[in-house]
Amino acid sequence: MALQKRIDHAIKLYNEGFAQKIIFTGGSPDNRPTEAETARDYAIEQHEITKESLFIESKSSSTEENAQFSSELFPEVNNIILVSDSYHLFRATKVFSRYFNTVHPSGRIPDYNVR
Repeated sequence: MALQKRIDHAIKLYNEGFAQKIIFTGGSPDNRPTEAETARDYAIEQHEITKESLFIESKSSSTEENAQFSSELFPEVNNIILVSDSYHLFRATKVFSRYFNTVHPSGRIPDYNVR
């Protein structure tokens, strides 16, 4: 559910013209589909986003690796909008700032109405 909400938020920013592409990050500890692949597939199926606008980095297993591997895959990208859950943004922004010139954090606010 949290992953879906982050994807929805990223796509909203994309649809509003704030981003030209979306990069999903995250690997898998075993042979299951990676988090990045799952996010891409959800975006295509639920939001009808074209595959040409979506990119994946699927080797990472930490925030540090998300940032490092994304910067290596897309060295031409200097400025990013970092989408994550709001409680994770402060630390994630610090990490991604080591790899990208400008990082604009945009948080997905969790729903705390757990029943």
